[in-house]
Amino acid sequence: IAFALMLSPQVILNARRQSTQGMSVGLILMWHVGSMLAVAYYAALPDMDVFGALGLSVFNFFCGIVEAQAFAYRGCEPIDVDTSSEAQIQDGTGSDAAGPHCAADAAPPMWQKARHETSRAARRTAFLAVFLAVTALWIFLDFVLVCIFKAVPEEASFVVGNLASSVMWAVAFLPQMYEFVTTGDVSGYSFAVSAIDVTGCTANVILLLAPRDMTAAQAVTEGAPFVAIVGMHGVLVLTALLVVCLRHDEGYHPAPV
Repeated sequence: IAFALMLSPQVILNARRQSTQGMSVGLILMWHVGSMLAVAYYAALPDMDVFGALGLSVFNFFCGIVEAQAFAYRGCEPIDVDTSSEAQIQDGTGSDAAGPHCAADAAPPMWQKARHETSRAARRTAFLAVFLAVTALWIFLDFVLVCIFKAVPEEASFVVGNLASSVMWAVAFLPQMYEFVTTGDVSGYSFAVSAIDVTGCTANVILLLAPRDMTAAQAVTEGAPFVAIVGMHGVLVLTALLVVCLRHDEGYHPAPV
């Protein structure tokens, strides 16, 4: 359940800010690909892991939502969710009928409202089109992967569907860390995502250690991916804290991209 719903805070944050600025699309894309591989692996097992496949399939849907948001909100400056909506409306960045302040919304004052209304409708259409396209694509690719995993030796499907997906999940944190360092801003990433993921990983490790008949080697092998992900979340949070601390230093400037 934790893995299935972990991206929901990011979806909410993006919608409130009307922007994905500060969130690394690379993080979501790599998580999406890793999750697709894992779904196909679980579905192709002789004794199909229905719960695992369904949970990660829901996660894939959330990945599609975030990717569609990234496309629809491109060029939009984020709304400050801590600022009163009235003040944001006055300076043109609020979430009223005029919509967020985006590059595509620039227009003379008399045309601004109509232009913003059109731009908002265009963003909604773009979001829906991208979400449906991404969803159809990953479902098709997962179907193909299931067929491939069933045809190849079990060892090969384990390496690609289990190990490779775990590595992608861990490496995916690097683009988000890079985003923090180069922009000096951590407001675009929802740290509730990390909290939910760490909770899910910890619960899985506990469950793996519960069976008395499981050897230490088996526990280490199966629990290592979860421990690695927890560790990467720790590094991500530490990176964010370091950036926040340095940001208060007048001499700090974000690293050049």
